[in-house]
Amino acid sequence: MLLSLGGRFLLEIKGDEENVQTLFSTKFRSAESSSEPDFVLECRDHINLKQKGILNEIFVKPFCITDGYELAYVKGGKKLVIPFQDMGNPPSLEVKYERGFPPDWLRFIFDQIFGIHILKQGFSLLHAGAIVKDGMAILLPSWRFAGKTTIALSMLIYANEAVQFIADDGSLVSETGTAEVYSDALHLDYTHLRQFPMIKNPFSVWMTMRLYIKEQLTSSLLPKGRLMEYLSQGIAFLLCPGSKTYTKIHHALPNIIVSKEPRLIKRVCLLMMGNDVEKVSSKKIDAHDMVGRMTRAMLYERKELMQLYYAYAYATGTQNQFIEKSQLIESQVLTEAFKDAECLELKVPIVAKDKLNETLREIVSIAMA
Repeated sequence: MLLSLGGRFLLEIKGDEENVQTLFSTKFRSAESSSEPDFVLECRDHINLKQKGILNEIFVKPFCITDGYELAYVKGGKKLVIPFQDMGNPPSLEVKYERGFPPDWLRFIFDQIFGIHILKQGFSLLHAGAIVKDGMAILLPSWRFAGKTTIALSMLIYANEAVQFIADDGSLVSETGTAEVYSDALHLDYTHLRQFPMIKNPFSVWMTMRLYIKEQLTSSLLPKGRLMEYLSQGIAFLLCPGSKTYTKIHHALPNIIVSKEPRLIKRVCLLMMGNDVEKVSSKKIDAHDMVGRMTRAMLYERKELMQLYYAYAYATGTQNQFIEKSQLIESQVLTEAFKDAECLELKVPIVAKDKLNETLREIVSIAMA
């Protein structure tokens, strides 16, 4: 199975289970090419590794090491082998995993591996939404759960002019100052369906019912307060631990156009959410400041992979110099990418549901001005 990662990179999946193939095909397009793949995911019935006990109960539990210095991430009793010694050495990176490894985690960890491996080719997989206006890209970087998908959807739906989709969660940013598609899928949850009723529901009837019950429990029945907020999050996780799904944007919003080519970056709008913010506001920030913040943010986004790498380096006494320098390399890539762009910090209040539409329209107005 050959998949296109935004039209620039190729992923080959070998010997895979049908559910994993389906999971990846909901995020990436099928490809037909005679070119060699950039990445290979190979399913094995069994991976025989010598297990080590270092840090088992602290960060990575457990992990395994072979004499060849490969290290495996273990989830659900199944192993994913990460070839740290080969990362940063194109053209191809081969990742092996055991049959039955949880598919969602496979995709999650793959994105982190991919994000580091492509740095050497002058690209960063930036944790950012992005749209195209007047032929140029507007980026919306932020931390996890800050509302990138919601704001990207607002820009696509509420804009009074023609816009195109690049990403709602991850954008390929190059050192030439362009942004392009990594995946043409939206990462949706139930709140997006409530906020934007024109979106076609990608969830099954059973999952929709569970998500509806979860929403009622967490938003209507529990009293307000920080303790109740944590309690509601716990209830939500127990009801629906996997409450988000990928769906191709042409299925969810058939009228939206996906950008087919790299677009010069016009503006970078860093989203900052806060309880102490009263209204949406913006201020210009230095590109160097933006690069520093995003470099640290991407280190956080890859925290699972980096914890595993440091365990590998400690256990084997070896280092991958490319990974060691990856934060500096990413900073260099983003410095080149943002040098001609306008950089803004958008402070956004956390508001009640009845004021959300108004707030979203304010964000769209500022970001697309």
